[in-house]
Amino acid sequence: MTGIAKDLVFSLRLLRKRPAATVVIVATLGLGIGVNATFFAAFYGMALRPLPFEEPDELVSIWRQHPETGETYRAPSEIDLFQFRDSEALEGLGAYDPTLCNLRADGPPERVPGAAVTVDLFPLLGVAPAQGRAFTPEEGAPGGPRVVLISDDLWRRSFGGEPDFVGRMIQVDGEPAEVVGIMPPGFAFPLNHEIWTPLQLDRASASPTPSGLVFLGRLADGQSVETAESALGVAVAETARQYPDLYRDETAKVRGLHEAWMPPVTQVAAIVMQGLASLVLLIVGANVANMVLAQAMQRRQETALRTALGASRGQLLRQSLVEGTLLAVLGGGFGLLLVLWQGDWMQRVSAVPIPYWLNLKVDGAAVAFSVGISVLTGLGIGLVPGLRSLRGRLVEGLKSGGRSDGGSTASDGRLRQILVVGEYALAVVVLAGALVMVQAYERLQRADTGFAVDHRLTFKLSLPVLDADSRLAALETLERSLDVVRSLPEVKSASATSFLPIENGPYYSAPLEAAGVDFEEGHEPRVTIQAVEPEYFDTMEVDVVDGRGLQAGEFADGAAVALVSRSLAERLWPGEGAVGRQLRPIADDVPWLRIVGVTHDVEPGEPLAGIDRRPADQIYVPISLAGYGDAGFLSRTPAVVLETDAAAVALMPALREALALAEPELPIFDARSMETVLRQHYFAQHIWSRMFAIIAFVALGIAALGAYGVSAYAVNRRVHELGIRLALGARPGRLMAGVIGGGALQAMLGLGLGLALALPMVKGMAGLLHGVDLWDLRVVGGVVALLAFVSLLATYFPARRAAMVDPIVALRQE
Repeated sequence: MTGIAKDLVFSLRLLRKRPAATVVIVATLGLGIGVNATFFAAFYGMALRPLPFEEPDELVSIWRQHPETGETYRAPSEIDLFQFRDSEALEGLGAYDPTLCNLRADGPPERVPGAAVTVDLFPLLGVAPAQGRAFTPEEGAPGGPRVVLISDDLWRRSFGGEPDFVGRMIQVDGEPAEVVGIMPPGFAFPLNHEIWTPLQLDRASASPTPSGLVFLGRLADGQSVETAESALGVAVAETARQYPDLYRDETAKVRGLHEAWMPPVTQVAAIVMQGLASLVLLIVGANVANMVLAQAMQRRQETALRTALGASRGQLLRQSLVEGTLLAVLGGGFGLLLVLWQGDWMQRVSAVPIPYWLNLKVDGAAVAFSVGISVLTGLGIGLVPGLRSLRGRLVEGLKSGGRSDGGSTASDGRLRQILVVGEYALAVVVLAGALVMVQAYERLQRADTGFAVDHRLTFKLSLPVLDADSRLAALETLERSLDVVRSLPEVKSASATSFLPIENGPYYSAPLEAAGVDFEEGHEPRVTIQAVEPEYFDTMEVDVVDGRGLQAGEFADGAAVALVSRSLAERLWPGEGAVGRQLRPIADDVPWLRIVGVTHDVEPGEPLAGIDRRPADQIYVPISLAGYGDAGFLSRTPAVVLETDAAAVALMPALREALALAEPELPIFDARSMETVLRQHYFAQHIWSRMFAIIAFVALGIAALGAYGVSAYAVNRRVHELGIRLALGARPGRLMAGVIGGGALQAMLGLGLGLALALPMVKGMAGLLHGVDLWDLRVVGGVVALLAFVSLLATYFPARRAAMVDPIVALRQE
């Protein structure tokens, strides 16, 4: 330890002697290690960090699944809940139904995301209220008391963190409810929800109809996901036997909760990003090794002198390793300061809110990772110059007087050039990945969505609780609200729909039967069912290519008519007309629908592979149509879409004021432009393209610094030679071209090697994104153009210096 301590003191003295070089090296290392720490935090949060629940590895998500397509399209029913609870494969089972609640505090009603949960769900997760108590079994029975749990954030934001708030009555959906507990700070299950009500169910009145419930279970001791899936499949088959009209050939699908909430495609993307960030660290290491190696060559006389005085080769190597590790640790500390200064940057670049359980912040794991890579990087950048410095001969080192490299100039120069080529190659890999990701994202944005996006604004209304008795009143409220919106001078047209054509949220879907078309039982096409108001097609510019749209009289009567997408019409009746034919979603109380029109396909483009998507085939029905449950097709939170030339920010205050006067108890929320909706639909590609671009920018910048350093060092070492050549009549332009040409050759070698290394990466990305290609002209052209620019920038100033060498001054240096 004494020897290492002496080496550490000696290294500190050396660093103080060259402060400028030390600052550059520490800053470069800090940038590389900071980037790695940041992306490791994201990678760890997505792929490795356990969910914030008790024994999260035992938690599973349960769905119904089509046995052949593998599509998990069907949510289980209330009866499934009780039958699954009987299974010995599960230690416990809970369920929740995400919803939105109208909460009234002191001001106007506030729309708050919430969920109805079974009373045993939070105990199953191992989460208890921080204040008050959890739900009781009596509160989870039909007709039980009306009580709620609220989040700590909602308590502080809407109720001022009032002490002794537990036990207070608040207005939820227009009715009083008692607050029985406040959940711990940060808890917002399942995504970013803030209020919870008990899901009131019992076995005797449980419905067999597919529900909106989401099931979470805990595996019993000794059970695996596979055994639980097999056991619950028996219960699903029993339900199908009891209710053959509702269920056919379906089975249970059980997945670990982490896998269900973080799909493998997301985890793979996180791994790719971490891999690219690691390439940045390799570029940084090569860059710093180049700088340290250049300094080691200048210190060759010192090394030779220490050897002559008795220092062993092992001691010299240890000194080099200690110096490199010290630089890396200082750089790691600087990098962590940069990361902490940036804070929650992931939330800022994300187009959608990040779920509360997805912790992407730098914590102890990221700090430990940073320390580890700092030490490894330090050993790496200390090892190369340490070994190289031992190869020179003692006598040559003593004779050199520090003016040359002791006979090792050529080999050391080649090593530094090889490092630069490696930096360029790694930068090309990162840059190719970034450009491919940007290419995929831009392709999605340019795709023909089938509907208008420009100058469209959307928001949602929060209708009262819907049932068979209140459905007509809710429709009248919706129509009055649309009349208010249309009355504003800035609004050209307005309409409503059950959900937006692209939205990462709930939607209607069902298997389909068509008159005169035979399907094998259990293999009926599955369609998306969008309920719309008659003016929807004009407002959204969804073209009706055959037949007509909906008429006001049909809407008022809730007529059993529909429009279908062109792809569905051609699939059901190829080469024949679809208008006048009949079809019906296989669902409760839905009548046969007469087709009155065919629309252009609404298909904004392929989403990420591996992410569940709604069926592309689509039918449109009047939002006033009965069936599909007590409330029909009317959503409790219909989306209003309007066309306007006014900016969304400028129009929303007028909209809120007008609706507040006409419908004071009707909250509006989730106001966005359709451009924002489209961007949020592709949030994964959006955030990944930005992350890849950040990594590529850093990688190119560091590679440019490395190339500049090597060029500048080479010019420094050749001042005497350049002076002689200029004195003998060489043109400055030729000398300048020679330096730039050497840099260009390194860039070309790095380009070829980098493209070869990038090819398998892009092939892997093609499994996540559709239509990406490394050999796309814009990708290859972008890589070549950026690399040429960086190479020119890195070599221009050293080349300019070479051309301006004064021959007299250069000759006097020797």
